Amino acid sequence: MHIGDLSSEILLEIFGQAKSSAPFTLGGSAVTLPISQVCGTWRSIALNYAALWSDVRLSSQSSLFKLDRLSSRAKGLLISVAIDCTSMPSNTATPLTHCRALLSGLLVHRDRIWALDFIAPVYIFGILSGVMCYKLNKGKYKFPQLRRLRFVDEFELHLAPDQGIASKVPSWRIFFSAPQLRSLSMTAITPTSHESFDHLRELHIEESSYFVHSRTMDDIPGTPLAHFSELQRLSITSSPLPVFQAHATDTQMISFTLSALRPADNAPGTLARFLSTLRMPALQHLTIHGLYGYLWDEFVRWLATDAHYPALRSVTFDSLALAGMDELCLRALASASTMRLIDVDVGAIVRLLESNPCLCPGVHEIVVGDGRLRVSGRS
Repeated sequence: MHIGDLSSEILLEIFGQAKSSAPFTLGGSAVTLPISQVCGTWRSIALNYAALWSDVRLSSQSSLFKLDRLSSRAKGLLISVAIDCTSMPSNTATPLTHCRALLSGLLVHRDRIWALDFIAPVYIFGILSGVMCYKLNKGKYKFPQLRRLRFVDEFELHLAPDQGIASKVPSWRIFFSAPQLRSLSMTAITPTSHESFDHLRELHIEESSYFVHSRTMDDIPGTPLAHFSELQRLSITSSPLPVFQAHATDTQMISFTLSALRPADNAPGTLARFLSTLRMPALQHLTIHGLYGYLWDEFVRWLATDAHYPALRSVTFDSLALAGMDELCLRALASASTMRLIDVDVGAIVRLLESNPCLCPGVHEIVVGDGRLRVSGRS
C-alpha cells in the first residue's frame, strides 16, 4: 500500500505516535510542525486535529509568535509547554531580552497551561525569577490549570561524593501561584516559597538545597514536608534530607526513592531521624540507590527495627554493598513480591531467602540486571 492511500485515522495515529515518542524539544510540536508542511493533505489533517498541537516544544530561539500560533492550533485544549534554553549564548544582551519576552508570553497563556517544563543554564533562572516571580508575587497572575512543573538547571556541578550541595546551588525565588499543582520536579533549583506546594502528589528533588534553605525561612511554620499531607511519590537524589516534625502522622506515600545521598549534605543521624518520622503504611515501591558508610548503616538499622510496610510490592537495591542486611531487615520487606538487585552482591540476599521460606514469601525470583534469578525451594 502506498502511503498516500492511508486513511486519515491511520495517519493521525502515526502522527500521534511520532509526537509522543521523542524527548523534550524533539517531540511534541517539534514533530507535528514539520509533518504539517509535508504536503497539502497532511497539513489539512494535522491542522484539523487539535490534540496534535497541545504539546508545545520551544527552544531559546523560538519566537513569541510561534508560541501564540501553536497554542491557537490546539484550539480550546489545555496545553503543555516545554522550553529548552540550554543553547542560549550568555555573552550577548539580545538572547536575554528574547528569553524575557518568551517567559512573559507564558503569562498570556497561563489559563491553558497544565504542564510546564523549563530547562536552562543557571543565569536564565535569574531572568525567570525576575520576570515571573515579580508579577506573580504581586498577585496579578495565577496558573489555575497547572498540574505538573519541572525545573532543570543545566549548570553542571560535578560534585564529588564528599562535597555538599547546600552551598553550591543558587536559591532562585521560584514562585508559582498554582492551586492545582500536583507534580513538582526540581534539578539544581532551590525555590524559596511553598505557596503552591501544599497539595503535591509527586515531588522529585535532585542536586537541590531546597530543604536546607527552607529550614531557615521565617514565614514557613514547622518543617517543609509537614505540609505535604497528600504526597504519594517522593524522590530525593544527591540532596539534603528534610527535617520532619517530631510526631509525623501517617502519610499516603506509595513510592519512595533515596539516591546517592552525600555525607557532606547529611550529617550522622540525619537519615535515621528522617526515616523514623516518615511513616508510610501505604508504601508499595521502595528504591534505595548508592548509600554508603553511616548512611547505609542508618538505613539498615531503621529497616531492622522500625520499618513496617504491609502494602509493599516491589523493592529495588541499586549500587549497594548490602553490608549488615539480615533476616530482621528482610522481615520488614515481607509483603514484597518483586525484588530488583542492580550492581550488588546478590549471593547474601539469595542465601537468606533460600534458608528461610518465611522471609519475603512472595518473592520467587529476583530480577538481576536484565535477567532473573530463581530462588530455590519456593514453588
